Amino acid sequence: MEPVRSDLAGEDRGAIGIEHEETDDLLDRAFEAAIIRLVNSILTQAVRARASAIHIEPFERELRVRYRINGLLHKTLSPPKHLTAAITSRIKVMANLNIAERRRPQDGRMRIRVGDQQVDTRVSVVPTAYGERVVLRLSDQTSVRLGADGIENAHQQNCATVPMVDPGDRQRKSRGAADDGIDADIGGPSHGAGSRH
Repeated sequence: MEPVRSDLAGEDRGAIGIEHEETDDLLDRAFEAAIIRLVNSILTQAVRARASAIHIEPFERELRVRYRINGLLHKTLSPPKHLTAAITSRIKVMANLNIAERRRPQDGRMRIRVGDQQVDTRVSVVPTAYGERVVLRLSDQTSVRLGADGIENAHQQNCATVPMVDPGDRQRKSRGAADDGIDADIGGPSHGAGSRH
């Protein structure tokens, strides 16, 4: 034991502490990088699957990630439950939300780019008994961009394929059919209102 103390007495103890802190930083950075890659992967897969929403839901024993595709929720993956807070914090950072607030609902937005697609994303974070539930609503901006001509052309195409119906015309036709039925019961239009057979 004495030789160890003499070796430590000759070394700078601050240097040992700094080396230890740098090691912790590297481990933290590796964990952060893994979380960043996981969240980026979840977002990328959702955009490629043309999902309209991503639901990240913590339960008692699992964390569930589901995509809303064509109105139906599809379970995609279940990351380890202990990653719930890290995934939620990463999404909060991306959406400029308060990562320290975990007891109140928060809403925010962010823009992500996947390849050549620009996706506007609304983020909703709601506390639950098992952690914070996150819903990301995805809106592909590249498919929405239409100029004034594009809107007019789209309107003309819709008008050409969908017949325009005048609501008044429909009411007149239904009233006419009802009047014909009443007249037939009374005896027809040739008889006066007060006359009977």
